[in-house]
Amino acid sequence: MPAYRLRQGESGRLLAATEYGIWCNMGSGWFNWAYPDCIVYDILYLPGYVVIGCDRGIAYYDRLTGEWAEFALKTAVTSLAVFRGRLVGTGECGQLVYGNGRGGFNVCRFDGLFLVSVIQRGSDIYLCSDRGLFRLAEWQGRFMVLPVRLGFPVSDAAWIGDTMIVATLSRGIEFVR
Repeated sequence: MPAYRLRQGESGRLLAATEYGIWCNMGSGWFNWAYPDCIVYDILYLPGYVVIGCDRGIAYYDRLTGEWAEFALKTAVTSLAVFRGRLVGTGECGQLVYGNGRGGFNVCRFDGLFLVSVIQRGSDIYLCSDRGLFRLAEWQGRFMVLPVRLGFPVSDAAWIGDTMIVATLSRGIEFVR
């Protein structure tokens, strides 16, 4: 079964975002927890909520009530993060998906840029794209992208201490100092 993301919750339980919904490991094995008829691409743990990006848009599980809520979008949401208290993510067609502050979500594009994923590092959000790595910024209520590493497609980023490591589609693994 194709799996897109693996996350560990506060209780130590593992959740897997898969082609057949969210699967949970309870120690005795894996079972389907939710959305068996949905492709789930990412899982984000927040205080009180579990948020998923899926082929239908965004859904969240309220841990207090035990209920799911869905936000159907015209694009699949492939990765998720939190930027300045607002949920952000990437759409399957390279867009930025973001909470609009009014209980819904908007989608925008940056000219000539296809976003692959969002990576959270502290309060900073990095955008992996077909043209390089960018940092998300906001100025006067508008999103901007600031270049970090340009010239080649970046699919993922991680850190060892203060050293950033990027996974590229054409140049392998690169260290950014």
